[in-house]
Amino acid sequence: MIDTGKILRLKGKTQKGKSRINEHGALWKVTMIKPFDGVMRLESMNNTFKFNGEWRKDERWVSVNIVRGDENFELIGIEN
Repeated sequence: MIDTGKILRLKGKTQKGKSRINEHGALWKVTMIKPFDGVMRLESMNNTFKFNGEWRKDERWVSVNIVRGDENFELIGIEN
C-alpha cells in the first residue's frame, strides 16, 4: 500500500518520465496524497536542481494509480 512517507522506486515510461528519472533519480518520497483528485505528490530524495541560488528537491504530481495508470512513470518497487 502506498502511504505518505513511503519511498517509491520509479522507472520512466515516456521520454518525459525517463528525463525526470535521469535528472532526479529513481527514488521518490510520497509527501501528499489527494485521493479524491487521484494524485499524489512525490519529492526527489536529493537536492537536484538550483532555484534562486539554492539547491532544492524536485516535486512531481503523479497518478495515485501509478501501479496501473500513470502516463510517465512505472512503479518498480516500494523501498519501505
